[in-house]
Amino acid sequence: MSSTPDHTRLILLRHGESTWNTTRLIQGHADQATLTDRGREQALQVVDQLRGFAISRAVSSDLRRARETAAIVCRALDIEFSLDTSLRERNFGQIEGCSLDVAIPGLTGIERNIVVDDGARPEGGESLADVYRRGASFVDDVVERYRGQTVLVVTHGGVIRTISAYCHGATMQGRQWVAVDNCSVWPLDPPRSSSH
Repeated sequence: MSSTPDHTRLILLRHGESTWNTTRLIQGHADQATLTDRGREQALQVVDQLRGFAISRAVSSDLRRARETAAIVCRALDIEFSLDTSLRERNFGQIEGCSLDVAIPGLTGIERNIVVDDGARPEGGESLADVYRRGASFVDDVVERYRGQTVLVVTHGGVIRTISAYCHGATMQGRQWVAVDNCSVWPLDPPRSSSH
């Protein structure tokens, strides 16, 4: 399915497996992680699936794990990509680089895979409500700039969840924290007008 002449379509793609994914470290804005060999293979394998979407352009988070994924995918699709800092993963502040075990509900706002407090934030970091607003602004901007095109968006799990909520007319509060696998593909039709 491709976009209609006046409607932009988003194809969200999470980056491939990173070195910090394998060691269960909180990544956020930290940019030390790179793709593993498996992550690079995931990026190559998803290309055939992406070919079915008639993608005309791509935008990627500027963080290395997303940038590396975008480079592999876009080279295979023969399209160029630009970088956008608004597609960065949630900023986890002082707990970036720590074990995922420290990501307790009081800091993340997530308990038993449900968003219980979208305003919770780790010290120096962002709340889910912050990431939601950032993602919504990105979507609105892309809809205006690339009207009628199908745009590949290479980003991170948290951003995919917040953009998905926005495109479905929902907020994060009370939302299920669904699994977003490395190099999973999330086609979304954004709202035709801003509602955030």
